Amino acid sequence: MRGEIVYRKVEVLRWKQLLLFLSAFLFASAAFLILWFYVGEFYQYTVFSVAAFILNAMGYSEAQISAVNLTRAYLANFNLVPLIALAVTTPRIAWMKRVKMLAIGFPVLFSLHVLDIIAHFPMYFHDSEFARMIVYSLGVAGVAAPFIIWFALTHDDLSYLLSEEVRKYSCPICGAEMRGEDFLKHIKEAHGKKALKSKKVKDFIRKHPEMQRRRL
Repeated sequence: MRGEIVYRKVEVLRWKQLLLFLSAFLFASAAFLILWFYVGEFYQYTVFSVAAFILNAMGYSEAQISAVNLTRAYLANFNLVPLIALAVTTPRIAWMKRVKMLAIGFPVLFSLHVLDIIAHFPMYFHDSEFARMIVYSLGVAGVAAPFIIWFALTHDDLSYLLSEEVRKYSCPICGAEMRGEDFLKHIKEAHGKKALKSKKVKDFIRKHPEMQRRRL
């Protein structure tokens, strides 16, 4: 409707907000990665213990299991680091959502790490192409998983975090929509300077005092 304010959500990136988030994420990732070098070995021991139990059930002997040296595999299983960093640094989301991100992410990533170890055995001992495909696929999935979990839980918030709601005005003469800062320019260029003195434009400016301030 001509002469009315139109509220429309426009995807305009809040660059400052985005850069602050990325900076905080990178800083937190670096800090957690340093910590991971100290605690990751204990995590890997737990992963390997669960995998060993399943491998025994699959018929692999203790000698075969111990022959595979995965003591430093935690250096590759660091995808918990970005998950924690995302949960901590994502701005303006509820704490329950952060907790939920970790509560879902930890079991998912733990399961992927266990499955990765298990898949290595038929690949090494039986040269299984199917197991090789699983190992390579898990390598890609492991990198993407933290970000997929993060996006799945925060996509409703991202439009708010990365965009802003822009107030648009409808021209009282032709109905064209524009931002407030473009209003007077539009009137002059589309309808001529005389249009600024028309009753429709004067009434509109009187109705919206912010236009009067721009005019001054």
